[in-house]
Amino acid sequence: MAAPPNSEFDPNNPNLLTDGDAAPATAQGRLKDPSIDFMGQQYKDAQIRVVDDLTQYNKNPTVPWVHDLLDITDTNNGVLGALGNATRDLPSSTDYWTVQIVGAFEGSHLVANTSSFDGWSPGPAYIFSRSAAENLAPLPQSDPVGNKVNLDTYLARAVFHESLHRFPDLPTHATPQDVYNIGDKGPMDYKNLKYGTDDQNRLTTDQVDLIEGEPGPG
Repeated sequence: MAAPPNSEFDPNNPNLLTDGDAAPATAQGRLKDPSIDFMGQQYKDAQIRVVDDLTQYNKNPTVPWVHDLLDITDTNNGVLGALGNATRDLPSSTDYWTVQIVGAFEGSHLVANTSSFDGWSPGPAYIFSRSAAENLAPLPQSDPVGNKVNLDTYLARAVFHESLHRFPDLPTHATPQDVYNIGDKGPMDYKNLKYGTDDQNRLTTDQVDLIEGEPGPG
């Protein structure tokens, strides 16, 4: 996502936006990209090699800045997907799969501590990264309490997690979570993203089998 325009910044504090949010980290005129290195390591279990978008094909490296990304769907459902799809340069083919992941800033202004949101298929996966304090806020009291990983580790895991949602045959999360649902195991268990080890965020055997049988991600 493109960096916020000057009008979004607090004129008295360049580290804050006008609504008091901490300004996001930027690089080359857009929000800092989360690492895909962890995702690359994990997909090896499914015989998939992960590479970054090739420069000659990446004609649209970013999407326009939106402060509260989910708010734009409140009265116009579908805008969120269209925002990302308009900049998707290379669709998946039989031998070359592509997953579009957009580094965004914030979800809805009505929802505090939003950490990630995945788009729908076909479409992009959005990774929200406001600040370490907000992204790594404690989970509900019913969830484990322990050491949380740092923000960069969490975002790298979130990239992998959200990319998995692009496989249409991989079950999504059950409500409430179900230990027998492969959509709630390993890297699909959102608790593992914050609290788990790298090994706990590896694909399970069932997930590998399912992905290897897929024609490709959406």
